[in-house]
Amino acid sequence: MLYNYGVCNVSIAPLRSEAKHIAEQISQVLFGEKVKILSDNNQGWIYVTCEWDEYHGWIKKSQLTLISKKDYLKRLHFFSTAIHDKMISAEACFLISPGSSLYQLKNNKLHWLHKDEIYHFKGKKINLAKIHPDIDT
Repeated sequence: MLYNYGVCNVSIAPLRSEAKHIAEQISQVLFGEKVKILSDNNQGWIYVTCEWDEYHGWIKKSQLTLISKKDYLKRLHFFSTAIHDKMISAEACFLISPGSSLYQLKNNKLHWLHKDEIYHFKGKKINLAKIHPDIDT
């Protein structure tokens, strides 16, 4: 299956102007933010457009989980809101930034990070419908 979409799987990923670590950081991609993949340089970097703010730039492929168009089109329902919010699994635990997208969160669980592992969200969240009542969630 060809994947032209991804979701950030780390707390914060730098979005670079060129496909190298020393390139200017033009923005950041937060955990759970969805991106559209425009090209792959086959050296570990992917050129993307961010769904939320439409920034374009290069991100490390390892900082994305590839998803289908069907999954990309699914609506976002929740954002994290506290500085101590975290994702927990049997193998890992990491903090996520306030404002991170809790993409496909159901019963405080995420399945997309690693298909065979469930991550639990621990923290505070806000429903997007409360921020933007005009958005159908």
